[in-house]
Amino acid sequence: MDICPTGALHRDESVGMVWVKKDLCIGCAMCVNVCPVGAVTLDLVEGVAAKCDLCEGDPQCVAYCPAKVLKLTDAGQFARYRMKEFAKFMKSQVGES
Repeated sequence: MDICPTGALHRDESVGMVWVKKDLCIGCAMCVNVCPVGAVTLDLVEGVAAKCDLCEGDPQCVAYCPAKVLKLTDAGQFARYRMKEFAKFMKSQVGES
């Protein structure tokens, strides 16, 4: 959130989510580049940052996933998972050399 030059990103402490104020966003994509979990993208149609709002705390993609493979998880927990998976990948690459 600190990287945004216009203050378009803000955290709602009551639900622990970060929201994008599209009227303040200038589409610089700084938030896209620094997001540790890849949660922010650039909406090329509107020219502003876009982030899933988790259906305001009740993500319908999770509720209706026919394969039941989606789950809602903490961003920090997900970042740790990605780091572990990357470490496993790197270890496998070094071992093949």
